[in-house]
Amino acid sequence: MVLQSTKHRPYPLPSKYWIMRQKWSNVLFIHWPIESEKLKPYIPDSIEIDTFDGVAWLGMIVFKIDGIFPRGFPPISIRPAFPEINLRTYVKLNGKPGIYFLSLDVDDWTSYTLAKRWLHVPYHRAEMSFQEIEQSFHFESVRKENNPIICKGSYTP
Repeated sequence: MVLQSTKHRPYPLPSKYWIMRQKWSNVLFIHWPIESEKLKPYIPDSIEIDTFDGVAWLGMIVFKIDGIFPRGFPPISIRPAFPEINLRTYVKLNGKPGIYFLSLDVDDWTSYTLAKRWLHVPYHRAEMSFQEIEQSFHFESVRKENNPIICKGSYTP
C-alpha cells in the first residue's frame, strides 16, 4: 500500500485520519517569481516565506472540483462539480515546508461557507465559469465584494 511506504518522507504521516477526499480535473498550475518583501505584509510573522534560489513564488491554481467525498460514506460526491481558483505561496513553519493560501475563489455556497468556517482558509464567493471549448479551457471569476476582482483566462494542455 502506498501510505505504508514512508522511507522517502522527510516527516511522518499525520496522526489524524483524513476526513474527505476531492477529485480535481483540468488543473492549471502557474507560478510567478516575486520578491519576498512584497509577500511579507500578507503572511503572518510566525511563518517564514520559502524561497528557491532566493526568490519566492506566487502560484495561481485553476481547476474544477469534480467531487467531494466524506470518509465513511458511499463513494458519491456530496456536491456537484464547481470551479475554484486559489492564489498561494510556499512557506515554512518551524522549518517544515507548506503552502499558505492568500485567497481562494469558489462558486459553491456550501463549500465556501463550510470550508471558510471549519478550515479557516480565506475563501471568497465569486461568480465563476469554467468551460471546455475544443481542446482549451476557459475560466472567469468575478468576486463581488468591496473591491471587485476579475480573473479570467484560457489554457490548452
